[in-house]
Amino acid sequence: MTYGNALMSPQRLTALRSTGLMDGPREEPFDVFTRLASRMLQAPIALISLVDADRQFFKSLAGLPEPWATARQTPIAYSFCQHVVTSGQVLVISDAREHPLVRDNPSVSELGVAAYLGAPLTTREGHQLGSLCVIDSEPRDWSDGDIAALKDLAVAVMSEVEWRRQVNSSRRDVSVRDQFMAILSHELRTPLSPALLMATAMAADQRLPQDARDDVELIRRNIEVETRLIDDLLDVSRIASGKLELRTAVVDAHALIRSAVALCHQEITAKGVSLRLDLDAERSHVLADGSRLQQVFWNLLKNAVKFTPRDREIAFETFNREERLVIRVRDQGMGIAPHKLRDVFDAFEQTDPTVTRNFGGLGLGLSICKGVVEAHHGSITALSEGQNRGAIFQVELPLTSLPETAHAPTTARAPDACCNILLVDDHVDT
Repeated sequence: MTYGNALMSPQRLTALRSTGLMDGPREEPFDVFTRLASRMLQAPIALISLVDADRQFFKSLAGLPEPWATARQTPIAYSFCQHVVTSGQVLVISDAREHPLVRDNPSVSELGVAAYLGAPLTTREGHQLGSLCVIDSEPRDWSDGDIAALKDLAVAVMSEVEWRRQVNSSRRDVSVRDQFMAILSHELRTPLSPALLMATAMAADQRLPQDARDDVELIRRNIEVETRLIDDLLDVSRIASGKLELRTAVVDAHALIRSAVALCHQEITAKGVSLRLDLDAERSHVLADGSRLQQVFWNLLKNAVKFTPRDREIAFETFNREERLVIRVRDQGMGIAPHKLRDVFDAFEQTDPTVTRNFGGLGLGLSICKGVVEAHHGSITALSEGQNRGAIFQVELPLTSLPETAHAPTTARAPDACCNILLVDDHVDT
């Protein structure tokens, strides 16, 4: 590879940019390496030099005189390190004034560089970013030990550089993902919102024949499902990037459970399953974002209804364990294989795709539940004795005290007109 091709290689320059180190501030992890190199090799100057197409930038330096120390860069014409980049090898110069490669370099006359030893900073892909080098103002013969020590330090420097590259790559991925999700949400919601309003109005229009209203109602429900999937994708993105916002207050978890039951009432009735509420916890107030926590209960209940066969029972239970509220949702559905229990909360995970694909969904509900619960300093676990033996999802949340000035919250009643919902909660008339 020729001099120009090596220095100007687009792949090399892209790798250099990916470090995020060019023109960045001095940082102690890198300064440690230049101080070590200066002491170990007894050289007055040590540099971590990143070589761009037309200049070299000193990410770290030790002993470099002014004005170069403040500028932290030189034009490429002053660079000895460019030759390390082009060769990919350690460059050993005992007397720069006589060496044909650098004797005309302005650093010899202007900076007083006499002896130079530089080891390449090489990425895993083989791109040369620059060098870790030491400089002496007097000619000297570098020993094999000097060369070995500098090469080892260069490897250590690159460990730090590669870590920075991974961090920068992750940040870029998150940024691109967040931007994509925002665009996805806007572009998909824009046509869905008016369609949902129109379908809702048409489904309620008594002037339409019943068959037409039934068809429109099916369309409306499908639009709602699509809207929910968009919301789920956004929630997964927010949770993964740590951007899930919570508006917390003291809330009654029992009231939120009843609200979730009310929202699922139609599905419970249509499926023909029984729901048993055993809200026995004496204390049920938690510091939480009520809408998010209700979302958890709604997801767990919908999941239980989805997988529980007709004429079977689902139980929603609460009790206190020390200073925590324990919420359990039990179903009598298909169960979860033991080796799948720890994976059920992963995004897009489905316990058995050959079976669960018949129930729809993307496998995001439980992942969202986990993210929301953990954001509330709680925990969620799954238990099952195996296939076709049902499953239990257990949420634990830290309890909080009800403020003395607070009035008892209004309880959202689960609809009790349908006989397949059995309310055994002491707070609800049976």
